[in-house]
Amino acid sequence: MTNLREPELTLGDKLLISLRHKGMEVQEMAPIMGVRRETISRWLGDRNLPSKPALMLWAQTTEVPVEWLWAPRGSNPEPTDLGFAADWWLAA
Repeated sequence: MTNLREPELTLGDKLLISLRHKGMEVQEMAPIMGVRRETISRWLGDRNLPSKPALMLWAQTTEVPVEWLWAPRGSNPEPTDLGFAADWWLAA
């Protein structure tokens, strides 16, 4: 029997989940973050990492716990444990 596990979320995955959670688009988030849309796209694609202050602003803007964004890959706390549900996007 195969043990199926949920995929590990990268920071880019979590940024996208939180953006969808808030119902925002990249073009809306870029001016709030003070960066170009391409920069956000690189963050979402795990090609670049945002700074800690940027992560804090992202968490505040999208209303997700910064601890969830910061959690290292492989030790991700469940989003519901941190006060929000992010599993809705997996079913889509």
